[in-house]
Amino acid sequence: MQDRVHCKHIDTGLNLFIIDKKVAVKKKNILILAFVLIIVVVFPGFKVYSDYGPRVNKLLEKGIELYYAKDFRDAIERFKKALRIELECVDARIGSGLSMYYLFRDLDTTDFYEDSMALVRSEFEKAFQQDSTHPLANLFYGEKCFPWMDPYPEDGEEHMENLNKAIYYMERSIEIDPSLAYPHIIIWGAYLMKGDVQRANYHIKELARKNYYPQRVLDYAHNLLVSADSGGIIFTNGDNDTYPLLVLQQGHGFRKDVRVVNTSLLNTSWYAKIMRDSFNVPITYPDSVLDDFVMYWYRENGEFVLPALIYIGHIAENAVKFENGPPVYFSRTLTQSFTEKYRKNLCIEGTLSRYYPDSVPWIDANKLVENLTRKYVIRDYGKGVEWEANFSPITRTNRNMEAIYIPLYVDAARCFAYNDLQYFAVEYFRRAFEIAEKADPELIEYVIRIWLKLYPDDAEALRLKKKYKVHD
Repeated sequence: MQDRVHCKHIDTGLNLFIIDKKVAVKKKNILILAFVLIIVVVFPGFKVYSDYGPRVNKLLEKGIELYYAKDFRDAIERFKKALRIELECVDARIGSGLSMYYLFRDLDTTDFYEDSMALVRSEFEKAFQQDSTHPLANLFYGEKCFPWMDPYPEDGEEHMENLNKAIYYMERSIEIDPSLAYPHIIIWGAYLMKGDVQRANYHIKELARKNYYPQRVLDYAHNLLVSADSGGIIFTNGDNDTYPLLVLQQGHGFRKDVRVVNTSLLNTSWYAKIMRDSFNVPITYPDSVLDDFVMYWYRENGEFVLPALIYIGHIAENAVKFENGPPVYFSRTLTQSFTEKYRKNLCIEGTLSRYYPDSVPWIDANKLVENLTRKYVIRDYGKGVEWEANFSPITRTNRNMEAIYIPLYVDAARCFAYNDLQYFAVEYFRRAFEIAEKADPELIEYVIRIWLKLYPDDAEALRLKKKYKVHD
């Protein structure tokens, strides 16, 4: 147990151990509760804009249902059937393109993937050609023009032309349908690529004004931001641990001292430059070096390496090198490929792990417990509702998002056990179980097994083992 936990000794004088279940809901001293309102206005995701008659409308409705159920092949079949009946059905063309994208996106064969994405782009182009006034046709045609991964964005008229076209058509989609929120995310990236931080931030503020993100997503963003010390740098993974943080910062003025660095975008030279020049992220490479790190870069021995992996190490090492340098954190949502190299240098403090130049204990128990009991907003969301404004079928359902806190409570319980504080260990195992029972029943066995490994004679754990038929 000692080798596995390897946590810092718990300071029993902190008086942080008791879990007040009401605290997570009633933390009046937490700023976020003062300015993030429960969403009362629902902005649409993928919706139908025209009436095509009963037969086609029914096919569109079923196609959208299958799309959000991630049954993409059957969704495509419904949309194609609608097109056979009504060739000018723009909504079916868009539905077909979206379904194709998510069907093809995880294919391993690069050549086939490129051919597949060409089919997706073709569907969006046809939709735009059929009806250039359709808001979603403008949105996805504009997104198709966006040169996200252009390694040299400063070079060439074609790049700037595509970037301006992307901005024009996506802004036009909002002019046609002001309720649309998703385009603001893409437009933010476009203006950031142009170096116009002020315009980029305007579109983040629009996401806040339109209440795009559900409360549970904003709560998680809050918990990431409050985990960082003043002036910290957070490496994030994807959309939903990046943009909600920016919304709280730019839309609500919360923890603007923290710098959020998205590791997916960090694979591009333009993003690395804007982080260096406009956000004071300690990247010391000159432009000439950054431009050599194209999206797909290979070492001399043939090993595949993403530029972000190089930048992360560079930023972290520079930050600790300078006196009073910013603390650096890794979001727990980062994949192992980003964290494995720094496994001995990362100390879990909650939703973030802090980077240290030398080997450190696996968990900072005091910081973890303080975050869970004093800082984090963890509500009982119940079953929740679908994220209606979200186009993505992957992240639209976020009902088990609070499951990310389960391993945190388990880690805290392990630390209490390591410090011979059984009463508190059991309290935290109990809390982990309660969240698992509501948010992710598949993790119930995980909680019970560790509970019994540390306390094999605990009556409550044994009762739960029997109830949930956890085998030895």
